[in-house]
Amino acid sequence: MYNRQSKSGYRQSKVRQKSMNPKGFRVGGEHGTFPATLVVPFEVEELGNEHILEEASKVLQCEPTLDAIKKAITDKWGPNAKALWLCDNRIDAREHYGRDLETGKRTGAISTVTLPINAEVISDLGSDGKLYIFSGEENWK
Repeated sequence: MYNRQSKSGYRQSKVRQKSMNPKGFRVGGEHGTFPATLVVPFEVEELGNEHILEEASKVLQCEPTLDAIKKAITDKWGPNAKALWLCDNRIDAREHYGRDLETGKRTGAISTVTLPINAEVISDLGSDGKLYIFSGEENWK
């Protein structure tokens, strides 16, 4: 990224170092997390979310294929890498994920989830949520 001149005269980068644990919101925390190398193929093959191939390949700097993405995930986060969809706020989590598909009734409590600092977004659907990949333990509240 480009540097810019600050008012004090020091040059500051527009790119900020990652210094905080990512946090998001989710309904249905009782299901926990699943292995990233299973979640990504499920999203693409079963749910038809093929946009993940392009998005993830850009983040992971690999070919936009499932095999290449799974390898890049394992190379970066190890064989126990996890995946989790989170929304940026409680309202989006409740609106998009807090309803029973058959009855339309609200289901489950909204959990706040704090991820390890190594978490990265490999797919961003705006208010529909972000798909994070990480290793280590997440904190549910």
